[in-house]
Amino acid sequence: MSWSLKRRFLLTSLAVSAAALIAAGTPEKQAKMRVGQIWQWIYHWGVRDFMAMTNLGCLYELKGDLDTSRIWFEQSLKSYPEQPIIPTNISNILNKKGSQAEVAGEQDEAKRLYQESAAYDKRNTAPLNSLGLMYARRQAYDSAFFYFNAALAINGEDRSALENFAVSSFLAKDYDQAIRLAQKHVLLYGNSRSMLGVLSDCYYAKGNYEEVMRLRKLLVPDK
Repeated sequence: MSWSLKRRFLLTSLAVSAAALIAAGTPEKQAKMRVGQIWQWIYHWGVRDFMAMTNLGCLYELKGDLDTSRIWFEQSLKSYPEQPIIPTNISNILNKKGSQAEVAGEQDEAKRLYQESAAYDKRNTAPLNSLGLMYARRQAYDSAFFYFNAALAINGEDRSALENFAVSSFLAKDYDQAIRLAQKHVLLYGNSRSMLGVLSDCYYAKGNYEEVMRLRKLLVPDK
């Protein structure tokens, strides 16, 4: 492809990216500024290869500028659609934006961003964990369990999903499920205070005080 054709392609892509930013709630002037910065990188400084665009996406993500980071990752994906890592990067950006929205109290927007993140990369368990935690905080445990199970269906050894599912199961007073999940977590990743604490609390609720004493010795070893 000649550079003139690439230039037309990039201009179209950047226009679409600006429209997407505005549609997502970014002020129009700010969206145009961000896209203008990217155009300078591409047109004036020759940033056209996969690694450079991906590195810029990572750099802006580290700086906390998630919108600009997403644009760079999308440019990289459009130019090199065979790269499998980029959908995960974009999915993670959307998941972080969902977390920001949730902290800001924008629950509906958080849910939308988490779901968009999950749809962008169906192998990424992070947004499913986020959705599970969001529902667990609302004490909507059936919905929380649905998303934790979805994460474990992708990766049965997902550390965060196992831990969050175990804690949520305890809070929902499903002690047998909490014990099963916490035991699996311990088997895979060793003793942790959070999982030993869940096991201890579950056995206490079930009246198995001998097991409680054994676990508490692990939590607070004898001197």
